[in-house]
Amino acid sequence: METFEKESKFKVIITLLIILALFIEILIIPKFFPDYASILNLVLWIIIAFFSQNLENQHNNFKSKKETFKTVFIIISMYLILYYVSGLFLGFAQNVYTNSFKNIIVNFITFIAIIPFQEYTRSRITNNTRNNFIYFLITVALILSSINYSSLSSYFSTGSVAFEYVAGTIYPLIIESVLCTFLVKKGSYVLSLMFLLPLKCSDIFVPIVPNMDWFIKVSYISALVIIVYYFANYEYKIFVERFTRKEIKRDDPKKSIPSVVFVMLFTFFVAGLLPLKPVALLSNSMFPNVKRGDVVIVKKLKHEDLRNLCIGDVVEYKIDNISIVHRIVDISKSSNGEYTFITKGDANESEDSPVSEAQIVGIAKQYIPHVGYPSVWFSEQILKIHQ
Repeated sequence: METFEKESKFKVIITLLIILALFIEILIIPKFFPDYASILNLVLWIIIAFFSQNLENQHNNFKSKKETFKTVFIIISMYLILYYVSGLFLGFAQNVYTNSFKNIIVNFITFIAIIPFQEYTRSRITNNTRNNFIYFLITVALILSSINYSSLSSYFSTGSVAFEYVAGTIYPLIIESVLCTFLVKKGSYVLSLMFLLPLKCSDIFVPIVPNMDWFIKVSYISALVIIVYYFANYEYKIFVERFTRKEIKRDDPKKSIPSVVFVMLFTFFVAGLLPLKPVALLSNSMFPNVKRGDVVIVKKLKHEDLRNLCIGDVVEYKIDNISIVHRIVDISKSSNGEYTFITKGDANESEDSPVSEAQIVGIAKQYIPHVGYPSVWFSEQILKIHQ
């Protein structure tokens, strides 16, 4: 009885500490101590981790920790290799976190040094209860703790900026935190550290990163989280729940690899990383041949292929990062050998402004009616993009 009361007392103390820490992180530190935010946040989580060590584990952990650690390490290693190899195709960019020694130190304290204390706290709390609501609370608390509140307002200036921030930053934080709660619930904080630390260290210490947009990076992270979950859960079923051979064969996560590959290829297609790419039309400027909401399959062209374009071809070109799909009505060649294209929408009365070679993306090869309506609605209503 005394032990139970002691445990309950520590649960209350740690819960209050986490609530207090979030209050200080979100409202106090960014406003009054912005220059010391990283250090103060780290100190807060060190204090919470210190108190949480008094909680006793009440769950069975993985009985095959070494094998599971090895599996997660292999998956993370393969992910990082594929991630940086993709830079050979997408190009590389300077890592903004490594542009000075001071930034490296600050970002190490902000994003890496704090992780062991947060994951230790997560582990002690989740392994001390069987209440799903507690799992939810600690997951949400650590998500909120990972958000940079000092510049939060700037990410909601427009609909498109807000969506990119939520989808490209908040969503990865959510799925990573959910996975880490699962890993510490079934195993220990070492397992979640095995997942988080290599990812965060690669972000902080590698001087160059693949030049990919947020959509591709989020797709990579989503695939990684799904794969780690399936393999870790599979090993838990084998070594703890003692599945039969038939059940083990049935639930083998290797069977899901073709589906993951297909989804990634489809993602690359949607993102325009393959030779063919889809473009949803936002207007009726090409009516009646192509209508608003139709999808045009565009074949990307190399520079030397542009000389083969003819009057009558329908091409995609870009103005201020907005895609236009119109028909070529005239082609001219300058004294320096550069081609200029005059385009016009079939339903438009006037021609477009001259289009240079650098603006041409590709040539339309196929039209798919109606399937682009969700993209059109999303672009207009959420991103506020109109053609």
